[in-house]
Amino acid sequence: MLNGGFEKLPPNSWKSFGNGQRACIGRPFAWQESLLAIALILKHFNIEFVDPSYDLRIKESLTIKPDGFKIRVRPRQQIGFVLNTNAKQSEKIPEKTKEQVGREHLRPMCILFGSNSGSCQSFADTLASEAPLYGYNATVVNLDSSIGCLSNDRPTIIITASYEGKPCDNAKQFVAYLESKPKLEINYAVFGAGHHDWVDTYQKIPTYIDQMIENMGGTRIIERGVGDAAGDFFGAFETWKENLFRTLRKDTGAQKVF
Repeated sequence: MLNGGFEKLPPNSWKSFGNGQRACIGRPFAWQESLLAIALILKHFNIEFVDPSYDLRIKESLTIKPDGFKIRVRPRQQIGFVLNTNAKQSEKIPEKTKEQVGREHLRPMCILFGSNSGSCQSFADTLASEAPLYGYNATVVNLDSSIGCLSNDRPTIIITASYEGKPCDNAKQFVAYLESKPKLEINYAVFGAGHHDWVDTYQKIPTYIDQMIENMGGTRIIERGVGDAAGDFFGAFETWKENLFRTLRKDTGAQKVF
């Protein structure tokens, strides 16, 4: 085909509806939209088979569809929230207790984020909001704005992602700064966000930042955290966050403030 040009192409250079680097970048977003749509449909409607004995049959045209599958939909009557009484209850922190923590008695902490979609910035804000409970007053800035404020008198927490193997828009200058190999004798921890479908570039920038800071004299507080958007993304962050504060309390002898 094409005078042999087609045959000379590398294997898997074209895969219709495929995956890997040539996959549609909107596919994970479409999956998320479908999950939200299904949740809203089930919230507002009762759904049942028109034929309760229906067995799945596949129909193929442009896409794959269930052949002859029909449902009956009725508006769901108003219902209250369903609570799982067996679930572990989150420890509630009285607002007065938070207010009583004097900022002047808190140790400084620097939280840096690299984010295009907002997830890493949200994680950074969450970490900062809980920091006073563990004796820290956290400052949150993006990575590009942090170059002049890196210091060894406070823990530096970095939360960032990769975009096709490149740094986020607000982390490019920081990565370039690391490439100049400055001396960075800081105490630091890194949490990386990504999606494992991007096999060649998954966690590339978080891993690079983590390794570069260590090579330039930094002391790692805990191992790099890994958040995979295809898995328990938020659960991974919560586990890493708890481990971070637990380690900081152990190293400083501080107690949780409440």
